Amino acid sequence: MKDRISEGTLPNRLAYCVRETDIEKDEVMLSLALKVGSLHESDSENGLAHVVEHMSMVFDKYRYYTDDVQYNSIGVTDFDRTVYVIKCPNRNEAVRHGLFILKQIALGNYITIEALDEVKQDVLQEVITNNKGINSKVLRIIFEDSFYKTRLPMGDEEVIKGLSFEQVKAFHEKWYTPDRMAINIAGDTRTDEVIKWIETEFGSLSCSSNAESNDMNRCYQLHLETGTIKKVVTSWKVNHLEMYISNMISDEINIKNETCNHIFATVFEKACVHAFKESNVEFSYFSSSFVNFMNCNQFLKMQIVYCSDLHEKITDVMERVFDHIQKDSIFLKSYFEETKQEYLEYFNSKAYLSDLALPNLMEESIDHFILDDPLISYEQRIQNLMKMMDDLSYIDIRILAQQLLRYEDCLFIIFQGNSQDFSLVSPKFR
Repeated sequence: MKDRISEGTLPNRLAYCVRETDIEKDEVMLSLALKVGSLHESDSENGLAHVVEHMSMVFDKYRYYTDDVQYNSIGVTDFDRTVYVIKCPNRNEAVRHGLFILKQIALGNYITIEALDEVKQDVLQEVITNNKGINSKVLRIIFEDSFYKTRLPMGDEEVIKGLSFEQVKAFHEKWYTPDRMAINIAGDTRTDEVIKWIETEFGSLSCSSNAESNDMNRCYQLHLETGTIKKVVTSWKVNHLEMYISNMISDEINIKNETCNHIFATVFEKACVHAFKESNVEFSYFSSSFVNFMNCNQFLKMQIVYCSDLHEKITDVMERVFDHIQKDSIFLKSYFEETKQEYLEYFNSKAYLSDLALPNLMEESIDHFILDDPLISYEQRIQNLMKMMDDLSYIDIRILAQQLLRYEDCLFIIFQGNSQDFSLVSPKFR
């Protein structure tokens, strides 16, 4: 596959990244990424970044496009970022107009007082819907007693209701500056041509910034309440259990840590699935993965979906699995050897190409700008992964397991179905 990366910075300090790739021939993906999110709000502004994002997306609602071009667009507000993404046909006029739209967002030209009330209602409806969802409830549990709970990206309903147009404009003017922006493009384009378009559209943006500081410490202490079970009652007809274990992220983000985590999560998943089947625990879905939070905190996350009221049996089985892992030095070895071979075969066969799409490359480019993650071509990345997997030993997995898998350090969240009420209980483990 082709994945040529070209990066640069304009004189006004706006960054850009163009990935010339042939994984999709007919479409191009563009994004405007900004280093501003809910963490940049003051105590009285929670939800303001979200409202600014929606105000900037009115071009999508009112179809401010060229007549014959179909665009797909989305805006996202998170703790540390705001991102606008446009997907368009791979035609010069479509890509140039997509860049024109992103420039209008950067300038704040879609933010009008006439649209404010309608946008606020849209945001409030999104907040209300989100607050009923599982992800919102998980965040509130994980971020309990943490600063993050006061800056959830969706925002606070009462704060949003009271936001004025002057606050919206002031927030945009303060934070939407070139030194906090990056333009990312991924598609089968001509890199030199696309860079000229970026320079034409964005080179004239003023580089002045009203923000107090462009270097913000985004990492705050988390107080994961381990040794408890949190219970959430939902309207779902199935039961769903999630387990979280906090894992300190290494100061050095490297390919070995990433590879070890990938393998370990799969090995742990296989060990748990085998234990559940041996114990006749009926379930319909199980997964295990590492989840990074802004490169500051990391969790090993397990999810299991089941139909019966089995959470006590599930936690009992989990406790036995943890005990086996701690006491039996070769308990995970057969799972490790099998998993390592599966990964190597997957990459050697190039099966990963069928799972790869423009959004994968775009996400990497955005994380590179926001989090300063290393950025290399996807092909080189796969080669590095394969080499590291080939060198990875069972000792590496064993060390990680012993450091991480302590049952008393787990937080279990049980989502019990068949009700629309929300409650939390924290019984101690037996």
